[in-house]
Amino acid sequence: MNGNKNKTMWQYYLILGAGVILFAAALLSLKNTLFFLKNAEKATATVTSLRVFESDGEVFSPLFTFRTRNNIEYTYELPEGTNPSAW
Repeated sequence: MNGNKNKTMWQYYLILGAGVILFAAALLSLKNTLFFLKNAEKATATVTSLRVFESDGEVFSPLFTFRTRNNIEYTYELPEGTNPSAW
């Protein structure tokens, strides 16, 4: 019976070790996200146009335009589309 207990103990330690590693990775990810949010520049974007794609019907993808503090204008296209248009 003692041999059977040793077989299950290594599985317990393996799962515990994986859990500790995943928990540490989650904490690192949280730290990076908080750092990004603290240092990120905020901007308000405006939907300037919609692109229409054919994919089992019409799919609409918005193009956003925004300006930074340095007055540089950027245009960003959302990589997802919706039908009907959510914009």
